[in-house]
Order: sequence, then structure tokens, then C-alpha cells
Amino acid sequence: MQSIKWHLTMLSFVALSGCQATASKSQLDTLQMKKQLSLLEQQVSTLQQEVEQLRALKQQVAKFEEVQEDLDVIAMQLSSSLAKQKDAELLAKQPEQVKARETKFVEEQDKQEEVAEFAIQLASTTEYVKLRQTYEQLKDKLPLDFAKSEVNIEQVDIQSTKYYRLKLGAFTDKASAYQGCQQLKRAGLSCLVSHYTSHRL
Repeated sequence: MQSIKWHLTMLSFVALSGCQATASKSQLDTLQMKKQLSLLEQQVSTLQQEVEQLRALKQQVAKFEEVQEDLDVIAMQLSSSLAKQKDAELLAKQPEQVKARETKFVEEQDKQEEVAEFAIQLASTTEYVKLRQTYEQLKDKLPLDFAKSEVNIEQVDIQSTKYYRLKLGAFTDKASAYQGCQQLKRAGLSCLVSHYTSHRL
């Protein structure tokens, strides 16, 4: 009888020990899961911050490109104004010589009026091979007015990175290019007015 009691006591002890061990293991598992979740939350937070930084950088690059286009236009206008001013100064000093030069300058200006200075930028990429693929994707969305427009590319370096810009059309004035860009936007395309380049795609 005493032997049976002893065995029952031992079995109870073993069962209690097993329960305590199971409870301890469960608590350890819970702690490990909490640690892993905490690490994952930190990683997600870090990734979100990096994404926000990349978005901000992309916006800055886009603004830089727009400012660069405006600066190019201003530079062309200043160059033309300086040439006219120089001719006016020379005319005051040497009327006969400058009159012939002024006539030649006016003729050249008339010719330049027919030269394209503006285009519509459709896309910008760091991979040259993607330009034709991008144009093929956009071509079907172009309005009929742009079906036979020039398609050119421009290569620029921004912060040691090469960008290739896809450009459409050839406009003699900025207002016409702006109207064309608005027409493309109504067709669901993104664009901006840029300076003309004659490097064909």
C-alpha cells in the first residue's frame, strides 16, 4: 500500500514538473515572438523613412529639371538681347558699317524664327534602351495632331547620373509648345515644355 502511495506521489511530482516546464517554454516562445515583432516593426519603420527620402529626392530632381529648362530659355533670350544691344551701341559709333551688319542680323533673325527652339518632354530615364519601348507604349495614346511629330532624345548629366529624355515635336515658340503639352495632358499623358534637340530617336 505504501509503495502505491509512493508511486502516485512521484507521478504527481513528474506531472507538475512537466506542466511547469511547458509553461516556461510557452513564456519563452512568447518573448521571442515579441522580440521578432519589435525587430520587424523597426525594419518597417526604417523602410518607410527610406521611401519618404526617395520620394523627396525624386521631387527635387523633377524641380531641378524644370528650373534647368527655364534657365536654358532665359539664357537664349539674354543672348539675343545682348546681341541687339551690342549692335545698337555700334550703330551709334559707326553708322555705315553697322547698318550693313544690322541688316544681316535682321535677316538671320528672320531665319531663326523658323528654327525650332522648344519641344515637349514625355519621359526621362536612366536607361537608354528603354526610350524606344517607352515611346512605343505612348504612341497609341498620342492625338492625331502629333502622329507625325519629330521624336528626339537628349542626354544630360545630373549629379553624376546620365538621364535620357524623350522629346516630341519642334516648336518655334514656348506658347505653342505649352498648348501642345496641354493637349497631351488631356489625352492622359504626362509632359512638360522643354528646349528642342535634334537628336532623333
